Amino acid sequence: MAGILAYDRQCFPAPREAFLREWLRQPRIALFCGGSAGIAGYGVVRRCREGFKVGPLFADRTELALALLADLAGRIGNEVLHIDVPAGQVQFTAMLQAAGMVPGFATTRMYQSGKPGNAPSTVFGITTLELG
Repeated sequence: MAGILAYDRQCFPAPREAFLREWLRQPRIALFCGGSAGIAGYGVVRRCREGFKVGPLFADRTELALALLADLAGRIGNEVLHIDVPAGQVQFTAMLQAAGMVPGFATTRMYQSGKPGNAPSTVFGITTLELG
């Protein structure tokens, strides 16, 4: 858990230990991948109104994000899968579309007083629009 919390802090602009301790528990499915330097990515899938939703999906590289997403999708069978991908992840979005996923809607994230200090290149799926 300590590794996930440290990795999450690089990807998300605020500490959220209490939230993650609950968010990573069943019935959600949480997976992580490691590298020589520790955690290299993690993702969570949970049931939603229609099928399942991925979030967060954080990874050091696009290939790791794709592998995590494939593993999470494999855990839910043929259910509908949703993911909210940041607009800046153009290559990742193109790969998902090439694999048969289609956009449902678009949103624009806006900031007041500057952008937060996280690493947006590691964010392939936000935790959830519903929580903000």
